[in-house]
Amino acid sequence: MSEYARSIAQNEMKWAQAHVQPKINVQLVGKQPETADDYILLLERHLELVPFLIQDPLGHEPPNQLLYSDLLLDNIFVDPSINITAVIDWQHTVALPVDQQQLFPQMLEPTSAGAGEGDDSLCKAYLTKVKSLSLRR
Repeated sequence: MSEYARSIAQNEMKWAQAHVQPKINVQLVGKQPETADDYILLLERHLELVPFLIQDPLGHEPPNQLLYSDLLLDNIFVDPSINITAVIDWQHTVALPVDQQQLFPQMLEPTSAGAGEGDDSLCKAYLTKVKSLSLRR
């Protein structure tokens, strides 16, 4: 996984060198415009930290798996016999290390009824149970 994190930073550095234009950071009043070099410096610092942030205890990289990040009910087509006939909107699908993927699709996370409406204990119990499952291989 550390190789994946390094690759992201290296690709971002190449992109920044080619495309980043100086801009004013409104969070830093009175400062000079931020440049591609400022951004690249942060990415270089990120690269120095990667080995300390991401360590596999067994010393091997986890496998990559396909992540379809737009798994919503609206993107799943089902026929009258309740057979899945199509899954659409694949444009944001990526191959990621297993450890960087969600454990379960966002559409399976229960939502709260809202402040003051109903009992959230079932929702909390469900989330606690699902998040405690060892779904990563």
